Order: sequence, then structure tokens, then C-alpha cells
Amino acid sequence: MKQYTIRPVEAADHERITSIYNHYIVNTIISFEEEIVSVEQMRRRIERVQTGYPYLVAEAEGIVVGYAYATHFRERHAYRFSTETTVYVDPQAIAAGCGTALYGELIADLKIRGFKMAIGGGSHCPTTPACDCTRSLDSRRSLTSATWDASSTSGSTSVSGSCS
Repeated sequence: MKQYTIRPVEAADHERITSIYNHYIVNTIISFEEEIVSVEQMRRRIERVQTGYPYLVAEAEGIVVGYAYATHFRERHAYRFSTETTVYVDPQAIAAGCGTALYGELIADLKIRGFKMAIGGGSHCPTTPACDCTRSLDSRRSLTSATWDASSTSGSTSVSGSCS
């Protein structure tokens, strides 16, 4: 498995993150977006997330090859210990452990912040390697010290895990 450096996002990463994300907008249905985003739009999104949640990048040989973050899940007060998680990996880094490394660090960060539940969702498009990799990650029984349950309905996968 390839070695990755996982670290908090920096301003210098915004362009690379935008490039990775726009690939998925153009080539898949995973993001549910139809128009590519600008670096400025991505910068604002990243800054919103960073107001209370982790936003991490994975580097390989000094190049950002993936990113993961958590966001607010729902408005009701009872959801205050729950987050929604997201991970995107450069197509060249698919199935090389990048997503697993990012999720492991993301879950560890969420535990430190006191979150108890991490919920991820995504759409699968069966003809792309990115989706094959996501299904593989979703179906694992454990990821670091989190316990994961996966269910699939109508082409959508929901993954929730306890951070305790």
C-alpha cells in the first residue's frame, strides 16, 4: 500500500482540490453537481467546513491526491454529535489506500472533537473505477477503530459509523 501524508488543508491546496472535484462533476454522478466549480467557490466551501469540522488532504510525493472532510449533519439538537463525511480521491490514486487513509484520520479527528457518529453517502456509477473503490471501502466491516454498517438501496450507499 502506498504511503500518504495526511494533514489539514492549506490555502495552497485549493486549486488541486478543485481539480479533483471537478473531475467527478464532469465524469460521474457522484457529486450531484452539474456545473464545475471555481477555485474561489471551493475556497469558500472549505472555509465554511473549517469553522468546526476537519478538512484533510492526502499527499503522495508532495502532491495532493485526495481529500476528506466532515460537515454538519442535521439541524435537530439530538444530531449535534453526528457528522456527514465526504472523501474524493484523484482517479490516479484510486484503489491505492488513499481513501482508507483519509477516512482513518478523519474518524480519529472526529473522535477528538467529541463526535459520536459519522455518516457518509454517495451515489455509485457501476462503470467507473472510483465507484468500485467506494464500494470496497463501504463494505469493509471496520475502518481504524470505527464500526461501519453499509446498506445499498436504489444505487445509493449510506455508510454510518460509530466514533466511540
